[in-house]
Amino acid sequence: MVHDPVIGGANKDIPAAAELLHATLARHYWDPSGDFGRQMSQVLSLLHGTKPVYAWDVWMIYPPNAVWNGKDPPQPAFLMHQLPGLDNAKFPPLDSKMFFARVNDVLAANPR
Repeated sequence: MVHDPVIGGANKDIPAAAELLHATLARHYWDPSGDFGRQMSQVLSLLHGTKPVYAWDVWMIYPPNAVWNGKDPPQPAFLMHQLPGLDNAKFPPLDSKMFFARVNDVLAANPR
């Protein structure tokens, strides 16, 4: 989980926000510059028409063997979002039950 300062968040807010997704496999990071959201927008090609859409409410699933090598993060195996203006056929809006099912599929296929 990467926390960005999109809606006025600050470093002091991260502990409370991290409690919303508290799991042994979850890691939380704070990006005060917001650069990660811009980078993910480019990597994922998040566009509204031809205009880039900042990646800040994007939910991604990576398999356990995903590795970030080089400048850009890897492509996720699956993603959903809560952003206006995206092509919902290419980028489905967040459906928490569907997302939860996909996470469980990845976990079941990759037992610890």
